Amino acid sequence: MRNMTGRPVTEADFYDREAELKDLWRKLDTDNILLLAPRRVGKTSLMYKLLAEAPGRTDTFAIYLSVPDIDTELEFVERLYRAVLESPQAVSRLGRIWDYLKSSSIGKFFGRIESVGIPELFEIGWREAKPEEWETLGRELINALRELEGRWLIMVDELPVFVLNLIRQDPTAKRARTFLYWLRQMRQMPPPEGERLRFLLAGSIGLDTVASRYRMGDTINDLTIIGGLRNERERIVK
Repeated sequence: MRNMTGRPVTEADFYDREAELKDLWRKLDTDNILLLAPRRVGKTSLMYKLLAEAPGRTDTFAIYLSVPDIDTELEFVERLYRAVLESPQAVSRLGRIWDYLKSSSIGKFFGRIESVGIPELFEIGWREAKPEEWETLGRELINALRELEGRWLIMVDELPVFVLNLIRQDPTAKRARTFLYWLRQMRQMPPPEGERLRFLLAGSIGLDTVASRYRMGDTINDLTIIGGLRNERERIVK
């Protein structure tokens, strides 16, 4: 095991987090999670570990995306698509996801092209998307995942930074509220479809703090908050 500071750890360098992992998997059985902790306590390392453990759990598929460097809602949705397309776990199901998308309200982006593979279809179709169509594009992908058998875990890292990027562009926070409320709607589908998808949201800035500051607490009040992670360096000393 190597003691590393400032970047996520994996495999042999990840240790002594069994209790946190067990608690996260248990909560994800029933809830969507907001993971709170200050910098350098291992949030991203935990998310990577969940990603690594998902294939060993029955019918569980996980994807991870980090979004601090993007500025638009369409970029967020595009990164979500890419996370699915690039997931080794999702490879065997891309055909079914694609069939759903082509038959959905966004089929116009993809339905006319049949001679190339799925990643190429995505690249070609995405060029036709307009910025204001992000909500529909995102919703149809979420619906496609819910149509599949098994359960999907979508982990979004540094989400508060992206929300602050939206607020910098629109100080009224209307864009940020619209985005967070849309994301809440994606979490709120009733059973049985709603049970097939879980979200874990995290960031070095607390999303609860950002939402409170801009009076958007109602957009995240469905999330179960998990905090109190110990600093990794303190754990080594102890």
